[in-house]
Amino acid sequence: MNEAPLAGCTGEGILTHHIFDESHFSVIVMAIKSDEIRFKNIIVENLGADPESCGRKIGEAFTEEDLKYGKALFLFPDCSKLNFDRLHDGLKSSINPPNFLPLLGGTSGDSWEFKRIHQYHNDSILSDSVTAVLMSGDCEIVSAFDHGCLPIGESLTITKCENNIIQEIDNKPALDVFKEYLEGEEFENLQKAFAHVTIGFKTESAEKQDDDQMYIRYIPSTNEEAGSVEIPTEVKVGQSLWFTRRDHERVLNGMKDIADDMSKKLAGRKPKLMFQFECAGRGKMLFRESEVVATQDELQSNFNESLPWIGFFVYGEIAPVEEENCFHNYTTVLAAVV
Repeated sequence: MNEAPLAGCTGEGILTHHIFDESHFSVIVMAIKSDEIRFKNIIVENLGADPESCGRKIGEAFTEEDLKYGKALFLFPDCSKLNFDRLHDGLKSSINPPNFLPLLGGTSGDSWEFKRIHQYHNDSILSDSVTAVLMSGDCEIVSAFDHGCLPIGESLTITKCENNIIQEIDNKPALDVFKEYLEGEEFENLQKAFAHVTIGFKTESAEKQDDDQMYIRYIPSTNEEAGSVEIPTEVKVGQSLWFTRRDHERVLNGMKDIADDMSKKLAGRKPKLMFQFECAGRGKMLFRESEVVATQDELQSNFNESLPWIGFFVYGEIAPVEEENCFHNYTTVLAAVV
């Protein structure tokens, strides 16, 4: 085992068969031995200072031969330092895979304390970094996601913004528009509102598809004086958005939907192992423990009990929508290797 590459990070909790632990004292490890699948892992530091350079360095670490047979690139970035858009731009500028290369993974965390966030690479423990693992070989990756959010009203348009700050929506202060979608105590308690009212976007390819193809952004803060709202990734003028509300029943029922979607994509093929990246905002933050157990059991019941399964609770999820790699919030991501 001394020569086996190791990649991972800290998280808010772990997931496997019938174990859903969001405590401070849990660890999950999967050892993979295969004649068909190969893994090449690297780590890049100084994510916060220059995420675009980090993305380029990740891409430059892989050869044309690596990418020729590459099936997926797993990323585990420091949640407190990540600018996904810049990281992704750097990565795209440095690689040109012959086929679409899905990005999968999630951001590392530390049980909501944001003090000890670590990424693991072989025998190194680092922070302010991103661990990357290229999976290649005679295999295929099949992924699916579900967010459990429902649009409120029609699409709106960003008319003024700067980086990840939305200043105006439909030529009105963004915060004023956001408040139009609040209910009850949410007007007086914006922290509670942030847990329920989110923003949904669609990729260009999914613009005319159903709401399940949205990717979700949470709103971590607002600026009353400026009338603006902040989200975790960058936006641009003219971009469409929908305000959405996290629906309790939709989240619960979404586990069946994601299993059905995965089943359709597998088309009768049996997965060899399963990765799960689960938003920490869909765990004990939103549900009672018994509900978390019920939803996860519902999901896993659709797959063979012997299927190796590894997952953890993250603060941001990474997965493709169709063939566009996206950053998600409040979302479950499954990735099966077949």
